[in-house]
Amino acid sequence: MKQTVKIFTCEKKLSNGRWSPEPEKIAAIATDADEEFPSLSTDGQTLYFSSKGLGGMGGYDIYKSVWDDNLQVWGKPVNMGSPVNSPYDDLFYLE
Repeated sequence: MKQTVKIFTCEKKLSNGRWSPEPEKIAAIATDADEEFPSLSTDGQTLYFSSKGLGGMGGYDIYKSVWDDNLQVWGKPVNMGSPVNSPYDDLFYLE
């Protein structure tokens, strides 16, 4: 089985200050390839990350996924395109 890098999430409960017991893969961005280098927008509503598994311009590309408040899930990733991405490995994006 091929080893890949994934992005997980967990939640800190405000009522007791504890973290959720099991980290979960973010379903919308889980592929058979690597997803790495996550960062959140300043408002916490957009997740930026790099992936080799969603197609793109070459190597790692940077994607964004927007939080859906109604469904309580991250939305389908969108490739940020040029000029953010290139034919090379594009790894980090900070808002």
